[in-house]
Amino acid sequence: MTADGESQSTPQRFVKRPVVIEAIQYTGKPLNAYDIGQWAHAGRPPEANAIVLNHVTHLVIRTLEGDMYAAPGDWIIKGVKGEFYPCKPDIFAATYSPEIVLTEADAAADLAGTPRPDHPTI
Repeated sequence: MTADGESQSTPQRFVKRPVVIEAIQYTGKPLNAYDIGQWAHAGRPPEANAIVLNHVTHLVIRTLEGDMYAAPGDWIIKGVKGEFYPCKPDIFAATYSPEIVLTEADAAADLAGTPRPDHPTI
């Protein structure tokens, strides 16, 4: 929409905001499925369960769009509003990277301008 309420007829470009998410990769193993269920259901009433653990070959993820299935190798993502959904490994790899957590020493080195081998200067 433009300022005068008219529809925009040409494509615009947008950059996805950086968001930190939690995710666990589903391996298809029973203990892994159990761990995912414990993580997803922590603090939620039983009727709000997002993950159904009645299958070994796949998980059923209850999403706002309906039930989705996660196969071994898929990532289970907890979204910014606490919702859960599956993501194929290739899409996950193209979209997400591990969070970099700086220690106090890293932050002090950055402020002092000290080069660090794990973060080359551009």
